[in-house]
Amino acid sequence: MTPRIELWSCGGGRQSVLILGLVKSGRLPKPDAVCMVDTNRERSSTWRYVNAIIRPEVESWGVPFTLIDKTRYATVDLWGGEDGDSLLIPAFTSQSEAGGKMPEFCSNEWKARVVQRWAAGQPGWKARGVDMWLGITHEERHRRRASSSQWLQKRFPLLDDVPCHVSLVYQLCERFGWPEPPRSCCWMCPNMGNEEWRTLRDGDPDDFAKAVAFDDAVRKRDPHAYVHRSRVPLAVADLDTPDAPGMFGGCSTGMCF
Repeated sequence: MTPRIELWSCGGGRQSVLILGLVKSGRLPKPDAVCMVDTNRERSSTWRYVNAIIRPEVESWGVPFTLIDKTRYATVDLWGGEDGDSLLIPAFTSQSEAGGKMPEFCSNEWKARVVQRWAAGQPGWKARGVDMWLGITHEERHRRRASSSQWLQKRFPLLDDVPCHVSLVYQLCERFGWPEPPRSCCWMCPNMGNEEWRTLRDGDPDDFAKAVAFDDAVRKRDPHAYVHRSRVPLAVADLDTPDAPGMFGGCSTGMCF
């Protein structure tokens, strides 16, 4: 029987660097292929790390690294739902008295479905079957989700093959002389806390300027939506207040890996 395709769906963040280091050290096998979705909104810090460390290392193994343009495969961008007028990012809303957070659909629409459609178009892959690696570590095991198709099955190497915590990445980076990786996320992600917003503002001012413009543009269509948890325009939000202890950052679907 022809073996299934081992596809690593790389997100460019810490768990991805953890997989990279485990493959390099021989604790995980080499995948057959690596892909990463360009959402057109990924932070510049992610791309710097991917281009300097992740992609060259993968290609040194003789494994192809494919960058998938989201716009070729996604059927929706910012707005969707039955009426086509629902914001797909988990923005904060001032529509209720207490405020709240909108549901999160961007990860599924911009990454998971994009990778599946791209993989289905690769010659022979659907017939052989694909095991897609996702980088979820022990502390985020609740983010594990079952596969929705038979031909494409999710695989969790950081849970099942080499169970580990994300902190292992720092040991691997030290071992291989790699710089500490940033967390991968979009430059306008509402899941960022103040520390990450400050890092964006001070370290990548162009990304922050795009986030400010994006935040303003969203309210032209939904006047109640904000990317910052204070539910005020990002341009005037207080980013210097420390984050609450234990505040979770990152996509709750587990697909912004």
